[in-house]
Amino acid sequence: MALGAVEAAKAAGLTAPIIGFDALPEAIQAVQSGALYGSVEQFPGGQSRTALNTMVDFLLNGAQPEKEINLLSPKLITQDNITEAERIGEVQQ
Repeated sequence: MALGAVEAAKAAGLTAPIIGFDALPEAIQAVQSGALYGSVEQFPGGQSRTALNTMVDFLLNGAQPEKEINLLSPKLITQDNITEAERIGEVQQ
């Protein structure tokens, strides 16, 4: 949706910083080019790893998670920290 907002703003002759969510490869590429100010990274790979490691530790060792709810902190990806995007390797150069 953020990429659509970029196109709509451009078509209307407007300039405004636009921030998206999910840091998909297309969004990361738009951040690199400056079309999109940023995109919020939720680290889906980290979420999956944490869930699977917790489950395997429970199944194999009976270990209860330290907390009932485990959250990863999202991060705003901008040109300043673009290499921290989890899917940066999928961006077409």
